[in-house]
Amino acid sequence: MKEKMVFFDVDGTLIDCNIGIFRIPDEVRQTLDQLKQNNHDVFLATGRCPCFITPGVKDYDFSGLVTCNGAYVTYQNKEVYKSVLPLEALKAIDTLAREFDMTYYLEGNDFIYVLDQTHPVHRKFRDDWGMRDEVVKDKFVLEDIEVYLAMIVVKIEQAERMKEVLSPYFDVQQHHTRIGYGELSFDLTLKGQSKAIGIQKLVEAIGRHQEDTVALGDGSNDLEMLDYVNVGIAMGNGCQAAKDVSDYITDRVENQGVTKAMKHFGLIGE
Repeated sequence: MKEKMVFFDVDGTLIDCNIGIFRIPDEVRQTLDQLKQNNHDVFLATGRCPCFITPGVKDYDFSGLVTCNGAYVTYQNKEVYKSVLPLEALKAIDTLAREFDMTYYLEGNDFIYVLDQTHPVHRKFRDDWGMRDEVVKDKFVLEDIEVYLAMIVVKIEQAERMKEVLSPYFDVQQHHTRIGYGELSFDLTLKGQSKAIGIQKLVEAIGRHQEDTVALGDGSNDLEMLDYVNVGIAMGNGCQAAKDVSDYITDRVENQGVTKAMKHFGLIGE
């Protein structure tokens, strides 16, 4: 089989922090190893920024990283593409969050910027998603930071107001799970940016072709990716929208969905 570029979402695909899977399981690591032995390249395609990728994922030797929902891309540890959030959009997030006591995350390469590290909503989000304290800063100047993606946590009754204010700048993509009993969390991806754009930039940078691409994902931030690649695979635990745009639906993350998909398409042996 012709060599493929296989892109893996992180949360809900390789790991699932909601059910206690914070590292790539050994069985999935063996699958990734087999892909590489068969001359396929393996990549991450995640909403997380590089410093937010959990140690149990980052310790695997991927060929490249499509991070921040496609806004920051590296290949063999070299930057090949980035899309920086404009200051106007950052100020809109900051003003809204301060007015309504919302919690936000501005994601850069080396740090994640927040309003207050001691806020209980942040601390729960940090623990639920495996965010490390050493990469979080709450003392910064908006004009001095370079970030590529944002997230925001709001009370359920604030969601519509948040979308109204921020949707002129961002595609607002809700996460699957609630942070607590009364909060929802969202990715804020710059308008026109997506994992598909990041993959396209990477494919062009290394002289490959769209027909070489395969991707696995589960969430609303995976839709463009799953539609763009030659073969899009939705996880069994994925949202319905991801399943609707995919070519194939595999099993759940905890039921060896990644491995089953790779075997189904003949990318690894039985």
